[in-house]
Amino acid sequence: MKGARLLEQPKSPKVSFLTDEPIAEPSQDRLGHGLYVDQLLALILAADPDHPVNIGLFGKWGSGKTGILNLLAKRIANDSSLRQKTDFAYVDAWRFSKGSLRQEILIELNRKFRRFSPEEIQDRLYYVREEKTEIVTDRTCLRRLADVLTRSVPYVSVLLVALILGIALKAWFGIDLLASLVLFFVVPLFLLMIDRLSTATAAVRLSQKRIIPQASSPHEFQDLLAETISRLKSERLLIAIDNLDRCDSEVAVEILGHIKSMMEIPKCIYLFACDNEALEKHLENTKRFEEGDAREFLRKFFQISIPVPPLIDQEFADYVDDAAARLDIEFDRTVKEVLVAAAWRNPRRVKQFLNRLVVAYRIAEARETKGILHKGTVTSNTGFLAKIVVLQDEWPDFFKEFEKNEDLLSEVERCFMGEVQQLPKTVAEDHRSSELQTFLRATRIVMAEDPGPFLRLTQESYESSISDLSTFRYRLLSGEVDYVKDRFRHLDETGRTAYFRELLKIVDRTSKQAREIRATFQLSECAPGSSV
Repeated sequence: MKGARLLEQPKSPKVSFLTDEPIAEPSQDRLGHGLYVDQLLALILAADPDHPVNIGLFGKWGSGKTGILNLLAKRIANDSSLRQKTDFAYVDAWRFSKGSLRQEILIELNRKFRRFSPEEIQDRLYYVREEKTEIVTDRTCLRRLADVLTRSVPYVSVLLVALILGIALKAWFGIDLLASLVLFFVVPLFLLMIDRLSTATAAVRLSQKRIIPQASSPHEFQDLLAETISRLKSERLLIAIDNLDRCDSEVAVEILGHIKSMMEIPKCIYLFACDNEALEKHLENTKRFEEGDAREFLRKFFQISIPVPPLIDQEFADYVDDAAARLDIEFDRTVKEVLVAAAWRNPRRVKQFLNRLVVAYRIAEARETKGILHKGTVTSNTGFLAKIVVLQDEWPDFFKEFEKNEDLLSEVERCFMGEVQQLPKTVAEDHRSSELQTFLRATRIVMAEDPGPFLRLTQESYESSISDLSTFRYRLLSGEVDYVKDRFRHLDETGRTAYFRELLKIVDRTSKQAREIRATFQLSECAPGSSV
């Protein structure tokens, strides 16, 4: 993987913004992450189903770990031979509160294997249940039945007499009263006896409710998990747990404990996609582990680890090119130079930055169209606009000082050139000073004559009224005294006021060049009301 070039992909339609969603299809894989899927599948298929294993897919935030899980799930789903060997379940740990991951895993697995109804699995996991039971008291059963039969002797005798009488009347006198006797006398007596017997039977059965608490102990969860995956048809079950490192420290450590308690269930393989360094800090933050102990615990917890390394320079530059090419704005090549200098090496950060740059560009473009900014003031120098966006996001303290002192970059440049010995205080004291200096050195050529419009995406009204603003600034800073005086000579009072304010703005800067301008020009000659 190291040194691999960005994979060729078919051209896709231009978009206004880049989506931050992880890749879900192999056709979206521009970083060769399919190679990690190959290695993961080889490890999973080689694992003994009877001995659960924990696999760590380690990488920084935004490095593409979730995308790798998506590609892995897609590979298994689309290959019938793989589905016979392994099944796949995905759980996002970041979505759950403390202690609920075990429940969510069981709900997700039950959704896949349909061992219980949705209501039943919810009841087992979250609610106290009541179950009706019947207990038969054998010692009193025969006694009660004997008592009932004894009390039923008169009724049985009457029934027999009635039947005999009916038969005798028909035989001796030809009178057929048997049907009437059965209907009006025998049947009611018979039903009465049945009712007595039923009452006696019910009396010897005691009905009660048994309280069944929700599953809470590790043993109960193990049993429920084993029962839930009892319908598993493949050889093993891969449970992918994502974003564990983004949980609170207590939650992350609690989840690790839950998984450890569930590792005795055969056929289960756990795949964690997370930042192992962040996970180590979670363990230390809970005060349960010292620094070395936390690292050792993770080594024992994860039997196999697969790192997703940051992109090397060429891979990163290619990725920036590919991402920028998908936008419907054509940025300067210097935008890529700025991004490479920022040294993020993170695909997600690239997309977020480009989206921020698009917004800034669109605002500047609209304001140039309305005349609030001079045409092309910002949009013709997207490299410097990109530099401003990076400084605002990565070094906000420096950016705030830059807003107050627009000559700050010039002061830094003079230090780099050796004209002054000390860096500006805001650079030297920044908590990421070395990274800031590296970035500023790498982007020295990405500059603008006037950073103000880039900092605020607007101009003073007098600036927007100066038609040749950039030419005027250039010639003024170049020391072309005759051009400046001649320009003022041909201005009316309103125009002279605008140009004079711009001249004051430039000479008020603290740079060496500005001091030379002060010495060269007699500013009173250019002031409104004077004759140049």
